[in-house]
Amino acid sequence: MLEHKPYLLMDGLKEIAKEFKGTENIFLGIKPYGFHAGNKIPFVAYPILLCEELEKNNKKAQFNFFVFLNDWEQTRFDPEKTNWKEYPFNVIPQFTTFQFSKDPAHDVDYWEHVIYSSVQEVQMRFPNVSIQCVRNSSMRDLPIMKEVVLKTIKNPNLLGNIMQNLGFPLHKSFPYTYCNPICPKCTSARTQAKVIAPDNIKLVCPDCSYQGTHNYHDLYYWLYHKVLALPRIKYYDIDLCISGLDHYKERDFDSRYALYQAYNITMKPTYILYTPALHGINGLQMGKSRQNCADIQTDKLIELIKKNPNVYELYMEGR
Repeated sequence: MLEHKPYLLMDGLKEIAKEFKGTENIFLGIKPYGFHAGNKIPFVAYPILLCEELEKNNKKAQFNFFVFLNDWEQTRFDPEKTNWKEYPFNVIPQFTTFQFSKDPAHDVDYWEHVIYSSVQEVQMRFPNVSIQCVRNSSMRDLPIMKEVVLKTIKNPNLLGNIMQNLGFPLHKSFPYTYCNPICPKCTSARTQAKVIAPDNIKLVCPDCSYQGTHNYHDLYYWLYHKVLALPRIKYYDIDLCISGLDHYKERDFDSRYALYQAYNITMKPTYILYTPALHGINGLQMGKSRQNCADIQTDKLIELIKKNPNVYELYMEGR
């Protein structure tokens, strides 16, 4: 029986493979923007390694992989109102979400194809697995998504208090909301909102001065990724989340289970497997925000992982 704990690297993968049947639902979440070798570790390499390890235990890999495209995430945080290094959870968007961005670099259709095509390599090697892409925006009208959105607008302290209790300070003069409706006039994600009835939201947009009251189902939203995980895991009956080491470092495991309680969401045991970070040949960690987005063949990436099965930070050859 698997324990309630974070599972780390290849040792964690092997523990999970011993207990899983091979038919479980697996969560993979990403912004629809860029896809580099660091992303391939949780999205391609570790799913392949999990399938391999499962079949070593004489079970057939028939996992259902859900690739969640976070088109409700911000394209960028406001640098004047977000001090990411000192106060990582005082956050506010600068512009809009990926869903409404007009920047060609943020084209959700394009990146969905790129990401899905890459994850399909898992299915090419293990034909009995399934892969489904899900955009957050497609889940708007689900009762569980509505519940989480409205609770977050009403009380951002549901997340704020949890992160403070985990040791992450919140600055009183910096804003934090974690969920805003998108302005129907200018598509800004910086709106100020208040839930005034079970289905109605009053919003004010500081960017274009729009004011109005709308039914929940007539709006779209910016929703912070930690909260956004809850409705996806619940609705799609997720058994395992595969996530990068950066989320482990920001106490993702602890905050997620605290959020289940804060939002009063009953969940079955959901396990989290954390994968190593990857550094490029320049020594810097892979990341779109770091302008470090090199690619690597999957077999070479898997070979690198197998050579360093329980190393938290991997380095591409040639460094």
